[in-house]
Amino acid sequence: MNQNSGIKILAFGIVKDILGCDELIIDEVNNLADLKEKLNQLYPKLENIKDIQFAVNEEYATDYSKKLENRAVVALIPPVSGG
Repeated sequence: MNQNSGIKILAFGIVKDILGCDELIIDEVNNLADLKEKLNQLYPKLENIKDIQFAVNEEYATDYSKKLENRAVVALIPPVSGG
């Protein structure tokens, strides 16, 4: 794969544990909905984690239909507990 193509995924917390790495490149996705579906296919345990937040190019994203540009950076942020 060309290093200059695809969507860069940054993983944190339990998501990082499930992926087995803190970053990876995913190709052939058009939007966050496609990305989420592809990640769930590749890493089925992700489906067990509710309320994963997405940040695209350092901004929280809630519109899953918004197009992801090539070389976008998407952070997967799991729910945080604390006290």
